[in-house]
Amino acid sequence: MEPLLRWLHVGGRNYVHTCIPRENELQTHLANNISSASFADDLLCPTGNLKNLKVQANKLTLYSNWAGLNISGSKAKVTGSLNASPLKDHNGLTPSEALEHELTNNILVQNQATKYITPSSPFLYLGVTLTMDLNWKHQHRHMDENLKQKFDALEGSYASPRQTLNIIRTAIIPSLAYAFAVTPCSYPDLDKWDAMIGRVIKSKHNLWRSTLIAMIREDFHSFGLGAPSIYVKYHRRSAVALVTSLEDPSERHQSVTMHLLTHQVA
Repeated sequence: MEPLLRWLHVGGRNYVHTCIPRENELQTHLANNISSASFADDLLCPTGNLKNLKVQANKLTLYSNWAGLNISGSKAKVTGSLNASPLKDHNGLTPSEALEHELTNNILVQNQATKYITPSSPFLYLGVTLTMDLNWKHQHRHMDENLKQKFDALEGSYASPRQTLNIIRTAIIPSLAYAFAVTPCSYPDLDKWDAMIGRVIKSKHNLWRSTLIAMIREDFHSFGLGAPSIYVKYHRRSAVALVTSLEDPSERHQSVTMHLLTHQVA
């Protein structure tokens, strides 16, 4: 896959963050273009316009044919967003209708038309439910359902109280926290998930539903159950993501930081 990823980067037909300063075009091309977001057999090819999207799709086709790779037609999808376009008609079409007209059956990969997804329709990428209009309610619903399914199975299992705490701490919460670095969560969301954790722990320990949550959260050495809170994991993951981004030694980080500092000084 590495030659394909490098080829997708050639030509500067990728997506460029608008927050990146454009004084040095070479630096912008090398450090700040997102030509591919890939992991294992998942590949995302973002571009800034339809023309470049067709070029990238053709590269994917040519390389796949040469390497003997078969692209799954049912999984190949295309979407976009006209956030930068003014809210006006495009030849009598709304921006959303114009986007659908441009992309439906128009992006081919190995002679297969990719399936069009509207900007508001959710799609799953690396375990996170995304939309092009950044509506996170679909991801929150996915997290709710995933957590409820796991807690229902745990509550109906023969796990002991101690095993229940260990399973929640080492398996269930990490599965929820996987998306924290990219998914904004509100306090009501965190409160809801914490309440679900507390309900299962109380049930497994045969405690009253009115048992104080402080007793469940308190450390073992202070006569509590030592149950973890979603709040702790969420803020910790967010802090780690922020620190990692700020300490990134790449040219992209340096240019973004300088751009932000320039705006702050101004």
